Amino acid sequence: MFVEVRSPRGAAVTLPGELAFLLGQGVDLDLVRDAAALARREGTAPAAALLRAGLMSEAAYYAALARALGRPFRGEGLALHPEVRFPEDVRLGATMGAGGELVLAPPPEAVAALLATGVPPGAVFTTPAALAAAVLSAAGPRAAARAAEALEVRAPDWAYRPGLHPGQCLVLVLILAACLLLLDAASWLQLAALALLNFVVLAVIVFRLAAPLLRPDPPPDPARVPDAELPVYTVLVALYRETRVVPRLVRALARLDYPVLCSKLTGKR
Repeated sequence: MFVEVRSPRGAAVTLPGELAFLLGQGVDLDLVRDAAALARREGTAPAAALLRAGLMSEAAYYAALARALGRPFRGEGLALHPEVRFPEDVRLGATMGAGGELVLAPPPEAVAALLATGVPPGAVFTTPAALAAAVLSAAGPRAAARAAEALEVRAPDWAYRPGLHPGQCLVLVLILAACLLLLDAASWLQLAALALLNFVVLAVIVFRLAAPLLRPDPPPDPARVPDAELPVYTVLVALYRETRVVPRLVRALARLDYPVLCSKLTGKR
């Protein structure tokens, strides 16, 4: 959804709906226009470009959205229903409050649809960060269990399990049975088994020694991916002596040939 507005000089300016409503809330046209241009250049949602570039705080944006839709805004002190879902409610940007009201913090990609359809009566707006913190506080034990057990549920082969797997136990039993049978086997069969074992060990050693000597063909240079198709990464960095490390970290990120990452992370200090 796009809206055409007039600049103070009378020129027509086309803005996405999730940014155009800010003009009615007293936000400067130049700021909104810069956010729209950034969104077009990076291929991101207009509201996401506005927030990630630091042109407007999350609280200010969602408070303006609440005013535009005629609903109250709560920045802190959210009381949620005990049966909130984690992380589904955070991803959806909606959950139930303790009093049965609908608490909304739509992701930037969903703001345009919300402006077009409106909100149900009794809805309350907050920021995604405040909603995530409140949901995590209400569903703390369930969130901890999910973090601890999600890998074992989704990819059990990657998760640590103490002891041997059933398949490993079966292989050990078969090897032990084969060794017991070889003790009573004919001498030529024992020699054949020993020779086979030595051959396998020798083959493994030769393979490992020869591997560094092989020079694979260099892979072809991949085609440059358009900025709009690059994924957005969230980088968590544990810092020591922050005041000395942060400037160097920002400079290092700025040198990366990854416009989406650099523009969104180095833009916030």
